[in-house]
Amino acid sequence: MSEGGDKIIDTISVGSAPTTTGFNPVSRLLYVFNSNDGTVSIIDTATNKINDTIDTDPFISLIEFGFNPVANRVYMAFNNNTIRILDAGSNQFTGSIAVDGGISGIAVNPS
Repeated sequence: MSEGGDKIIDTISVGSAPTTTGFNPVSRLLYVFNSNDGTVSIIDTATNKINDTIDTDPFISLIEFGFNPVANRVYMAFNNNTIRILDAGSNQFTGSIAVDGGISGIAVNPS
């Protein structure tokens, strides 16, 4: 969409059944969860090209993305009560956090 939101300026093909998106305002990267193939497409919004596609798990759903631009981390909250931590520089997962009681969203304090 154009910055005014009134005109489509490009179409970008991602994985199967894109459902959840998250935008990092510092890096200007758009993260798209593709639910049927369990991947995340990472799109450079300056070029409208896919920078990378990472595997998650095709049997779980992503609820929400959270971003820590200070630590350059992306937090992905999944419906299996797990938060996975992605190093946004290498696009590699660096860890996970198990959560009791279910996840309905995520917020990150970058300090």
